[in-house]
Formats: sequence, C-alpha cells, structure tokens
Amino acid sequence: MAPFPTHQASPALALLVVFVALVFYVTASLLRGLFLSPLSRFPGPKLAAVTRFWAFFEAISGRKVKGVHELHKMYGPIVRVGPNDLSISAPEAIPRLYSYKPFLKDPTFYDALNGGKVEGHLVCQTNPETHARRRKLISTLLSRSAVKGYENDIIHPKIIKALMPFRDGDFYTGTMDVLPALRAITADAAAELTFGKTFGCLDAPNFDHPVLEALAIVSDSVPVINWIPWLNSIPRSLVQYQKIMAPVIQLEKFVSDAWTIEKAGPEPTDVGRTVLSRLAYLLRNDEAKYRDNVALSEALTMIVAGSETTTMAMVSALHELSLNPGIQARIRAEVAELMPEASRVDDVMESGLPSFQVLQQQPYLSAVIKEVLRMYPSVPGLLPRVVPKDGMTVRNQFIPPGTAVAMQAWTIHRDPEVFPEPDTFNPSRWLDASEIELKAMNARFMPFSAGTRSCVGEEFAMAQMYLMIAMFCRFYQFAPAPGCDNGIEDNGFTLSCRHLKMMLSIGAAPPV
Repeated sequence: MAPFPTHQASPALALLVVFVALVFYVTASLLRGLFLSPLSRFPGPKLAAVTRFWAFFEAISGRKVKGVHELHKMYGPIVRVGPNDLSISAPEAIPRLYSYKPFLKDPTFYDALNGGKVEGHLVCQTNPETHARRRKLISTLLSRSAVKGYENDIIHPKIIKALMPFRDGDFYTGTMDVLPALRAITADAAAELTFGKTFGCLDAPNFDHPVLEALAIVSDSVPVINWIPWLNSIPRSLVQYQKIMAPVIQLEKFVSDAWTIEKAGPEPTDVGRTVLSRLAYLLRNDEAKYRDNVALSEALTMIVAGSETTTMAMVSALHELSLNPGIQARIRAEVAELMPEASRVDDVMESGLPSFQVLQQQPYLSAVIKEVLRMYPSVPGLLPRVVPKDGMTVRNQFIPPGTAVAMQAWTIHRDPEVFPEPDTFNPSRWLDASEIELKAMNARFMPFSAGTRSCVGEEFAMAQMYLMIAMFCRFYQFAPAPGCDNGIEDNGFTLSCRHLKMMLSIGAAPPV
C-alpha cells in the first residue's frame, strides 16, 4: 500500500499563522478592553484600558503619581488606569477601602514587592490573619509608649550625630548635601530597633557607607520590581559579583548574620526588645525554611521601608523650609522656648533634646510637619485593594467584584475644595481652619495609608521627623545652594530627590 503523502509546512505559512493569531489576540484584547469590559464606561487613557503597559511606562518615566493626579483633574473621581484597575479620589471611600476586611490587598501588586519570598513580609502580606498575627507582636515595639521609652537611647543620639557635621557650614559660600545625613539617621535607628545594633552609618566619614548605597539602589528598583517581578527570582549567585549589587549583598549578609546570632541565643519571648527577637518568638514553631524566609524578609523591610520613607519625609521638609526662611524662623523661635540655654548644637551634648511628645505639643511645628506630609506623603501612589464579591458603589457608579481599586494620597491631599491652593506649602492652613474645615482636612489626611493596614512604624517615623526638623531649624539657617536644581519627584511608588541630592547652603542660626 502506498504511503500517505506528507507535506512540510513552509516557514512563510508558519509565520502567517502566527501573525493571524497575534492579530486575533490583539483585536480581541482591544474589543474587550475598550467595549466589552464592565469597566469600559469609566474614563481614562485608551492604552490603559487594554494593557498595563500604560502604567508601566508612566512608572518608569517617573510620572505615574502625577499622571494619575492629572487624570482625576480631567475626568473626575473615578478613572481607569489599567485593564482591571480603577483609581478613586472620592474621600468617602477611604474608610471602606482601607479599614474593612472584605477589601483585601491586591496580590498582583503586593506579591511583586515581597522580595521573591512567597511568605510575604508585613507590608505586602495579603492574608489578613497572617498580617494581624505578625503586626500584633511587632507593633508593640513601635507604639507611642514604646517610642517614648527608647527615644533617648535610640533616636536622640543619632539626631545629634547627624547635626554635628553641619556646624562648619558657611551660609554664604558653602554647599552641603543633606541626603546622606538623613539616610544615616534612619538607617542606624531602624537597624538598632531591628537587630539591637547600628550599621555605623553615622560614624562613617561624610556618611559614606555601603548600606546607604544599598538603600538607594533598592529604593530605585522598587518600581521596576513591581512591574517585572521575575527579577526577584534571579539566583543571587548570578548577580552577587556585579559591582552595582555589592552594597545590596552586603546589607543582606548583615541581616542574615544577625538572624543567625538571634537563633543561637536564649529561648525567645514575646517581650523581646528587637524586631528579630519578636520574630524568633512568633516563628518558633514554624518550619525552618519558612521561619528563615519570613525573618529575613521582615528585617530587610524594616530597614528599607522604615528608613527610606522617613528619610524622604525629612528631606522633603528641609526642601520646603529652605525656600521659606520665615517659616524656619518661626519654628526656631517656638523651639528655642523649650531649650533657652542651647543656642548651638554642641550645647545639647550634655543637656539633651526635648522629647518627641513635647515637640508634638508645639502648634506651629506640628502644622509644618502635617503640611509636609500633606504635600509629600511617604508613599504617594496607588495602594490597590480588590473589590469583594458584592461589588461596591462610589458616587452612584457600581464597581464589579474582582476589580483592583486604589486611592493615592497625592491626589486626596490636593483636593482644592478642602485644601485651597493645594500646591502651595502653607502650614497655617492647619492653624487657621475652622472646626468644620479641620475635620474635613483630617478626613482626607492619609500620609501613612489608613485603617488597620496603615504603616506600623508611623510613631517611630514621626519621632525622627519632629526631632530632626525642630533641631535643624533651631541651630541652622539654610537655603537652596546657588545654582542647584533641588526638587522632590515620584518614581511611580515612592518619592526621591531630583538628581539624588539635596544641596543646601547651611550656616549657624541667627540669635533668637
């Protein structure tokens, strides 16, 4: 019997089939995204309706936060920023999205940020029960009463160390970059709380320390990792010899060594004085690999997230104050009343600093801090939640279940109906507002997110911010360095300094 004839498909035919399939896929995606999706009725960029590339390009271009803000100004309180993503600027939705359990964190967003560890760290933990269990034990180290107990030992010495090098500044001729000093404060403070010892960043000449370099690298990589999460899966053996990764590898080794020492120590208890000791107790009965992954992930997050967000809050404050000498002078006068015997930073070496709690009672300083956080929230971008099975309604618009919905503090804090001239730095708005106006402003104030999943380290961050800003204004006068293009920008997720520097002319404060 004759064999069946065989025909070999030509390369041209194979390419044609692939092309037709691609055209069909793209056409179907366009039709669904633009016309058939239940989100089609919401306004926004056409590209965002059909692909996440719109948000990706906005993020890597350093304009996503401001881009989303402009969309709200154009289209209103609900805009589409992805095929299954909505951004909401209606403030009445804040308690619903960020306070209630049904609105879980969006795993598409948060899983990409957990450092490749499937267990996830506290910031990105999407399981409510696991999150609550870890937060309960760690949060007691970061509460207001806890900060009050250790601020003299952990925070005050670091503020003084960071202030000392600026004594030799010349307001009229000198220029200094304040960013390394601020990073050194927050990194060493976070390390002491996490491990019981510092990195030594504040003791390094000119604050030149590999950990600070690692923090800058990790901070800049967050938006990229968010969109290309498989980068987390690259084995360390393939990247550890890359020169740019050396500081990051060194930071990871420091954390790993600290955890090894912690595990070899005495039996852990639920009242340990460091984050690692609390984690050792929390994870004492878990499988070894899981325990190690969680501990290392949580420790690194405490260092990176805990230090970088606080650093940017402080540097944003100094940026705005450098442009407003009158505000500096008013803070200086208010703080001088608390420490009349200290006119130079050397004087506080013996007398010490006012407490965080005392500084919080100063009305103008508190208004300045609040206005800084209004204009420059540490995480200004979208923090997505998943709409539960019953859906939700915002401004008479139904949003179907499974939709990723988010709000961004940058936009909520710039509602012109509540914050007149929202792009103007005006601390007095918090002092001159009526009771009704102040209530509306506070209802829209979410620099550390909101609800039960808000930043666990808020009090720790605020203590550093209050002390640094108060003391910097008390002992120094400062202005933008001549010819320097200072500024605060967003990288699609957090804030950063333009040109990665904050150059100021700094000199001794005039007599009060």
